[in-house]
Amino acid sequence: MNMIEAQQIAEQFGLNGQCSIVRDLIKIETTYGLKCIRRVNYSMERLKYIYDAKEYLIKKGYDFIDRFLLSRDDNPNIIYNNGIYVLTDWIEGRECNFDNFGDVKIATENLAKLHYCSTGYLPSDGIEIRSELGKLPMILEKRSQEMQKLKKIAKKGKSRFDYLFLENVDVFINKSIESLRIINSPIYNRLIEKEEKNRGICHRDYSYHNLILNKEGNLYTINFDYCCYELKVYDIASFLRKIMSVCNWNVEAAMNVINWYNAVYNIEQDEMKMIFALLEYPQKFWRIANRYYNSRRTRPETAFYNKLIDVISEKEFYLDFLDKFEEYIMAGIKE
Repeated sequence: MNMIEAQQIAEQFGLNGQCSIVRDLIKIETTYGLKCIRRVNYSMERLKYIYDAKEYLIKKGYDFIDRFLLSRDDNPNIIYNNGIYVLTDWIEGRECNFDNFGDVKIATENLAKLHYCSTGYLPSDGIEIRSELGKLPMILEKRSQEMQKLKKIAKKGKSRFDYLFLENVDVFINKSIESLRIINSPIYNRLIEKEEKNRGICHRDYSYHNLILNKEGNLYTINFDYCCYELKVYDIASFLRKIMSVCNWNVEAAMNVINWYNAVYNIEQDEMKMIFALLEYPQKFWRIANRYYNSRRTRPETAFYNKLIDVISEKEFYLDFLDKFEEYIMAGIKE
């Protein structure tokens, strides 16, 4: 994209300020403050859903998000050279730091507020419902079967990656099987039935790069590209996994996150069991192996090998964490 194109896109939104290109974004100086235009890579149907969901969150008091601003034609987007573009405020700040537990506390409470404010969401007329409810068992079962296939492939290989993968794969396959015992149990179905009535939204990409802290201390949640109906435990477990990877699977840190979330929005015992099951599933190990054996590699073998070493280096901490985290859950049930 060049400056002429950027200016033409801005004009379609009714903006005439000074434009600059920052990475793949258009930054515009206006009398109403700094604005941001970006191209999105999803359909108009998806865009309408995201816009509608974010407007619902704002109405419920979840204000600090990258709200889509309307074009001069009162649409949340414009079309330019067959591309779909959206306009938001330019959010000045820094990415959330998951090494800093002050930031983690703010991010945890923000996630709980997002889930709380999203309850009861029903898309406006003419907008297609986006839901991932009920799909998780099939997805994770397929990945477990994939690990078994990759094990056979690795036995035919002679790379460092093959040998290290084979030394550790059985432990992770066993953990995936144990995880699926819970995910395939009546617990999951009970949570689905509850969420179908609750109608809450998950962000599904709740990571540091989508959390921006401004100088006033407000935390903005951005990029709702994957939001949909889903169990809130999906977001919680995904968020926890990211935190655990930077603190060597410290169970006290995990329980802090649980308690901070609980102070805003209650986590029930079935949900705690499902969080445990999702954390038990060896997502990182599967992803690295899958990319190494099944994807068209654009990186050298050494890059994959080093990533696998990183996962293996966490293994003992991860296994110890699962034992202690399960004890916490059982203690909560007994109480």
